[in-house]
Amino acid sequence: MTAKVYHGSPEGDLDHIESSSPPYKGSIGSGVYVTYDPEVARFYGPHVYELEILLHEDDVFWLTPDTMQQVEGFEGHSVLVGEQVPPFSFDLKGQRYTVGWDDDMADSIAGQMARDRLVPIVGEKAADKLTDKGSRVPDSYDADEWSMQFEEDEFDKTLLDKIADAVDGIDEKVEKQFGLIIDLEDIGNEVELAGYKAVYLEGARSMPDSELLVFNEDDLRMVGEMGPW
Repeated sequence: MTAKVYHGSPEGDLDHIESSSPPYKGSIGSGVYVTYDPEVARFYGPHVYELEILLHEDDVFWLTPDTMQQVEGFEGHSVLVGEQVPPFSFDLKGQRYTVGWDDDMADSIAGQMARDRLVPIVGEKAADKLTDKGSRVPDSYDADEWSMQFEEDEFDKTLLDKIADAVDGIDEKVEKQFGLIIDLEDIGNEVELAGYKAVYLEGARSMPDSELLVFNEDDLRMVGEMGPW
């Protein structure tokens, strides 16, 4: 896989390719950011360099709309002003990952599942209270505690058993469905640990809509400068 790629930089006196560029919020990890489109390279800086990537296609983890699954129901987290990245999942060497919008995403997903299961049993109002409106799974089945919370008569054991059965196993289901929940910037590290030398991400962001992160600058060969533009 010897292909032309492009690297944008704010600096005009590069003696080598920056190995940790760009250090901006919304990056997908550390390494050298390149693209197949010189116009996209300008997103990173006015000085655009043409390079050759010296990797086999199998050395690259291709993360595209065909290999990622969008997580519905969440707006995503803000990475740049005016830009949000909706959560998405992908599989890597037998492990599922979900790029989430915050550290509480797993609890929120489990809470929504719990609420949906509890509504037919206790009604919407009680289900909202039990799950903090879908933000977490109920963590107690104590009748007296729930009675005080709702200012109602004690739930009988039959109802408690139904509630317990409804939420049983939700955490395990979330873990199986969404795997490890990571941040956008963790992608590169996880892919590199899996044995790849680069990761290509397409369709997750609005700008740039695609980027190729090469972990080691030795896997790139400088051809020349095209800019500044």
